[in-house]
Amino acid sequence: MENYFKIKKYGDYDIFILNEGPEITPEIITMQLGYLISDPSTPKDLRLMVVAKDSIPMFDIDDKEVMQNVIDAVLKNFNTFRQAFVVKSPKNTAFTMAYKNRISEPRYQVQIFYTEEAAIEWLAGK
Repeated sequence: MENYFKIKKYGDYDIFILNEGPEITPEIITMQLGYLISDPSTPKDLRLMVVAKDSIPMFDIDDKEVMQNVIDAVLKNFNTFRQAFVVKSPKNTAFTMAYKNRISEPRYQVQIFYTEEAAIEWLAGK
């Protein structure tokens, strides 16, 4: 299975980094999440930075089922999940805000950033 994630050590944490491609589809999201879940070396307290600056979501912002499926899979398979999205476009910001607003479980934290440096600082707990 191809590894989609880079892992970098920041302080006490291994931060998984995903550079999204030009398009984001529900199938791609499911595949990436499936990889994390199936890999026994993935920590159960995961810190993930998704760099999606120029990526285009290929599903409707109102498609709550796509977002809910991801949230449910995360909560089922991880103790805690801290996810930073690095975005650039207004459309990506809106999609990420809609996603973030669906999460009510404190074990799953999502924040939106415009720089990778700020995202890393938050993920590393600074």
